Amino acid sequence: RGVTLWRQRLTPVTLEPAGEPECLSRGTELDSFPTAGAGRVAFVRTHPDHNLWASGLDTATGTVRGSLRRLTRGPGVVTQLSVSHDGRTLSRFFARPGAAGIMLRDLGSGSETAFTPEPPLEYGYPAISPSGWQLVYGARLVGPRVMRPIFVASLADGTTRKLGDDLGGR
Repeated sequence: RGVTLWRQRLTPVTLEPAGEPECLSRGTELDSFPTAGAGRVAFVRTHPDHNLWASGLDTATGTVRGSLRRLTRGPGVVTQLSVSHDGRTLSRFFARPGAAGIMLRDLGSGSETAFTPEPPLEYGYPAISPSGWQLVYGARLVGPRVMRPIFVASLADGTTRKLGDDLGGR
């Protein structure tokens, strides 16, 4: 039935549920990353088979300029988008049947490169630095205790350093 968002009222003192929960979204899509303020809720609605599209914007008016351009093709999920300050490099996490990882896209040429750290890890949550020269990402190391280290990779020379052993991974 998809992933939907719900609202549950709580009692002020004990924070126990009060009344019935209320469904805020419906459908077979995946509703995630909610935020709320001033009596409104905003969230991202994705379909399990979505792609990334781009459009030019007029910086003075914020209106769309030109037509939509398709940046990715195929089944899967595209999330955790991050763009360098100059707007030339996009990092993103992708998941599709049989594969998941981080892709780097040169927005000028349209070329894409898979980011594959050594050793291979179950990783995600990429964020590219404003300069576009570094990529930070979280990992999940399975063991007696699941660890979530964060790494910083130099995109110029491929070196990677770990910031810490268990930093939440995001």
